[in-house]
Amino acid sequence: MISIIAHRGYSASYRENSPEAWQRAVEAGADFIEIDVRFTADWQGVCLHDADLARLAGRAEQISNLPHATIEGIEVDGQPLAPLLSDAFQTIPPSTGIMLDVKDERPQALATLDGLIRAATPRRIVLGLHDAGSVAAMKARGHEAMLALTPEPEQGAAFIEAGCSLLRLWEGDVTAERLAAAAAWRVPVWITAGGRGTKRETGDIDAKSLVALAALGMSGVLVNDPAAARADLQQ
Repeated sequence: MISIIAHRGYSASYRENSPEAWQRAVEAGADFIEIDVRFTADWQGVCLHDADLARLAGRAEQISNLPHATIEGIEVDGQPLAPLLSDAFQTIPPSTGIMLDVKDERPQALATLDGLIRAATPRRIVLGLHDAGSVAAMKARGHEAMLALTPEPEQGAAFIEAGCSLLRLWEGDVTAERLAAAAAWRVPVWITAGGRGTKRETGDIDAKSLVALAALGMSGVLVNDPAAARADLQQ
C-alpha cells in the first residue's frame, strides 16, 4: 500500500501548516502529515515553510531573527501563522505518522529538534533532511527514520551512506534508472507530486501521472489533497 503524505497538511483546502490542515488530513486518512520546521531566535520550534513572513503575513522579518513571543499572536485565515511543533504533536494522533521537513539544519537547531522529538515519543516521526552531514549528525543521536531530501537525485547515494532510510524524488525527476538505483540501495522512494519538472504547483496531483508513478513502484507520495490522491489510487 502506498503511503499518502499530506503536504503541509490538507493544504489544498486549508491553511498550510495549520492545526486545521493537520486535523483535516487526519480525517482524510493520510498516513503521514508533512510539516515544515524552523526555529525562532529563542529556539522555539515552529511550523512554517518560508524563512520569512512575507508570503503569508506581508511582513519581511526572518523567523530566525524573531522571538517566539513576537509571532505567537499572529494569525492568517483564522489559524496561527507559525504554530509550535509541540502543538502539532498534541494535535495529530499517534496513529498518524509525521514527516518533518527540517528547514533549519544548524547544529543547535538539530540538537533542539532532537530534544523535541524525544519528548514527543513514542510516535512515528520521519526526519526529512537536506544535507548529508545533518543526516549523519541525527544518525549519531539515534534517529533511524530519515528521508533524503536531496538537492539533486544523483546525490542520493551520499545521503543513504550517511544513514537515510528513505529517498525523496520530485515527480519530474522520476526515471526508471533512478528508481532502479534506489532499489539497489534497498531504500523506499517517496515522490513529491508536482513542482519542478511539471506544470503544477508543488503537491498538486494529476490522476493519470499518480497512477503511473504507483505502477513504477513508489512507496509514498506527498500531496496537497490526500483524499483525492487516495481516491485516484483506488480506482
